[in-house]
Amino acid sequence: MNKVSNLKLFKDWLERNEPRLTADEKRLLWQKIIALYEQNTHEPRHLWWQWVAAASITLLLIVGGWHLVNNVHHNDQDRNTMLSQLDVSTIQNIKLMAGDQVITLDDNCTITCKPGQGVINIDLQGNQVTTSCKPGTQLMVAVPRAARARVVLSDGSTITLRENSKMTFPFSLATVDVRRVKIEGEAYMDITHNPRKDFIAQCGDLQVKVLGTKFLISSYPGENKQCVTLYEGRVNVKTAGNKSHTLKPKETLEYLASNQQTNVIEENDIDMQTLVSWKDDIIILNNEPLTKLIEQMENIYHTQFTFNRKATDAIVLSGKFDASVSLDEFMQRLQMIAPINYHKETHTIKVTK
Repeated sequence: MNKVSNLKLFKDWLERNEPRLTADEKRLLWQKIIALYEQNTHEPRHLWWQWVAAASITLLLIVGGWHLVNNVHHNDQDRNTMLSQLDVSTIQNIKLMAGDQVITLDDNCTITCKPGQGVINIDLQGNQVTTSCKPGTQLMVAVPRAARARVVLSDGSTITLRENSKMTFPFSLATVDVRRVKIEGEAYMDITHNPRKDFIAQCGDLQVKVLGTKFLISSYPGENKQCVTLYEGRVNVKTAGNKSHTLKPKETLEYLASNQQTNVIEENDIDMQTLVSWKDDIIILNNEPLTKLIEQMENIYHTQFTFNRKATDAIVLSGKFDASVSLDEFMQRLQMIAPINYHKETHTIKVTK
């Protein structure tokens, strides 16, 4: 079989059997393979096996749960440019942009920066992989619908990103004067205390400055309300116009971008737990309608539900719901406590009373 035939078989396999890649990702990967093929077209026969080996390595990376899909240079780009480059609503899996690499990851993963070793460690639900990275590199992680990512910065600070969120951050915090990250979406942050180096989180019109604390920040593009909720310590929040507010634990700052109005409210313990329950795959309801639960399930399971809103509004629920189980198991458990039936259709789940 000649090179062209092998190449065609490889392309056919890629298009049919790799559902985790979008059409654009397949196109970019294929362009990369073609370039490699053309470089070796006129080489002696023994070098042809080097090309076959390179293609095989590409396949192993895909099947192993992560792959390099494009070379994009980000070292000289600022955080705003990096965030605007990728529309999180168009991707199907978590993306990590690290230097000249774009890495596709599983739906729930932990990314750990280890500049002392010159690597990023990636935990794919028990499977460990690493990729090299230079100290001055700016990284970006993008989390699509029905996914969640945990980022451990080089100082041990932990940031958990919710679905439909993006964040830029430095690979090494030792090389910067201020620990600075930029976020679009929602994230829970547990920041390591360092009195000699401030930590600043920029999210929409909000800038949160801390030394070490735990807080939740939320600002999705196009949404009017932006929020910061403090769990431990103390934070200073700046809004548009450089207006400054200091929060105490169990306080939430709500900022409305439309009129630049700010409101600080006190939260109770139940509300505090509910706000961050998503990071542990838990949904908490407190005398709330089934409609709210279904809407959250649509995001978590990336599945569309059809239902009669008037009927589901009339069913009131309280309790904690484990969203780490499969959708079928979740629905079976829900049937045990709520007077509903459900039917799985081609692309939706129909809920009836």
